[in-house]
Amino acid sequence: MENKKFISLLQKRSGLDKKVINSILLSMNKVITEQCINLNCVVLEGLGQFIPKKRKEFTHYDAATKETLLYPPKISVKFSVDKKIISKINT
Repeated sequence: MENKKFISLLQKRSGLDKKVINSILLSMNKVITEQCINLNCVVLEGLGQFIPKKRKEFTHYDAATKETLLYPPKISVKFSVDKKIISKINT
């Protein structure tokens, strides 16, 4: 589903203006991003949770160039869907 259709459906179900919905979604995006940067899980009740994980830095020796490369640490984020949604989809 595209963003425009998603916002349109939210507008119909909530009765809120599209600008308000856009503002809420942008705010949610910022909050989730900030929390994941700080390695905090974000739980959205009934939807799922964002689980950030920091990968350690590592070195790799490239035999072809005879160089040792340092890869910086990275944060990866996994989204785990709430079991209630999965059970509704599968019934």
